[in-house]
Amino acid sequence: MKDEANRSVLFHGVNVVYKVDPYIPPTEVFDAQNSMTDQDIQDLKKWGMNLVRLGVMWEAVERTPGVYDGAYMDKVETLINRMGEAGIYTLVDMHQDVMARYMCGEGIPNFYAKDVIGEHPTCRSWGVDKLLHPIYEKFGICLSPVNDYKFKVDEDGNPLISECQTKDFAMYYTSPESLATFEGLYQNKSGLQDKFIAYWDYTSARFASNPWVVGYDPLNEPFPANPLKDLKLLWPGKADQEYLDPMYSRIFDKISGNKAQSMWFEPV
Repeated sequence: MKDEANRSVLFHGVNVVYKVDPYIPPTEVFDAQNSMTDQDIQDLKKWGMNLVRLGVMWEAVERTPGVYDGAYMDKVETLINRMGEAGIYTLVDMHQDVMARYMCGEGIPNFYAKDVIGEHPTCRSWGVDKLLHPIYEKFGICLSPVNDYKFKVDEDGNPLISECQTKDFAMYYTSPESLATFEGLYQNKSGLQDKFIAYWDYTSARFASNPWVVGYDPLNEPFPANPLKDLKLLWPGKADQEYLDPMYSRIFDKISGNKAQSMWFEPV
């Protein structure tokens, strides 16, 4: 990337991702762990930072199917502008971990995840070899945070975060719910990828003219669909070419059509 004097720009910064409601860090009261106040911004500048990778959560943008929350986006843009005026640019990030709150993560709206998952999913129902299933269970692989761990849930039926934190977080990626949702996104089951593209169309259009937004990260740490069903997806480049490249191309068409700056993408 170049500046107006044709000099190469080097970005150095941090993630700013607030993973629970209201999905944006506190901006008025300083907190060393969670806030993004003027003091935080000045500290980042003092430490030599000029970039923030900011979580703009799909589940916050679309709290009701097909309805986008403009008030949330106003708060996000206000924060982007405050950082930008201090010389800190923003990479807009659709952050996810284990895809949805429903299975101890965050990222996509629960109602879309549940559409793809269906009721009472098991690894066998998602194509995992029945001979390997006992071995997976022995090592804690392919267990459901909803059904197998018997976690307490909140009023929305989501496992309590305090319960989720009692297990190795990475193992939730191998849960039947997570595998089903990643596979559903890449294969557009229940139109999930179409809805994801629509989120990016709306989001990139919203920030297309913002001078402080330098790009878009379409999906944090993408998981290779369902490698328990197809072990070849763990081969380097396999899932990237089969699933991510087509989806990223669709997203880039929307971003570039909205005159956005660039797309910064991750492999599996």
